[in-house]
Amino acid sequence: MNAPAPTLGTLHREKSREFTHALVMVWLVYLNDLLDLRKHMSEDQIELCATEIVNEFYSLKMSDLAFPVPPDNFGAVWRILREPYDI
Repeated sequence: MNAPAPTLGTLHREKSREFTHALVMVWLVYLNDLLDLRKHMSEDQIELCATEIVNEFYSLKMSDLAFPVPPDNFGAVWRILREPYDI
C-alpha cells in the first residue's frame, strides 16, 4: 500500500519498542474481536504474535496490517472459520 503511514521500524525508533509492541497488540485484540472466529486467540498468543510481528516485520507499515476486506466477502471459507466444530 502507498498510504502515508509509518513503518513499525520507524515507530520503534521515534517512539519506543514498548509503544510499537503495545500498538500491534491493541490491533491484534481488535482483529480478534472483529473477526468473531470460533476460537479466539489467547492473551499469550496475542503477545507472542505482536512480538514476532515487531521483531520480524519491522518494514511493514501500519496500513499493511489493516484488514481491508469485510468478513462477509470470504464466503464459504469464512463460515468454516466461524462455525463450531466437533472433535
